[in-house]
Amino acid sequence: SDVCSSDLSGGRAVLAGLLVGQERLVLQAYRCQGLALERRFRRGDWSTLVLAKKNGGGRARRRKS
Repeated sequence: SDVCSSDLSGGRAVLAGLLVGQERLVLQAYRCQGLALERRFRRGDWSTLVLAKKNGGGRARRRKS
């Protein structure tokens, strides 16, 4: 099943194992599907992106810690 068509209510999609140079294209593809970047982690050349469904204002809701 397609991650973007899944119900992510209150959940997150974590995309790991990406190269930093791949971030822009990956984010663009997921943004077109209604997801927004919530957090980004980088270690050297590697990146992990945490995405959430956009709320009405077009931004992902930040999770309270």
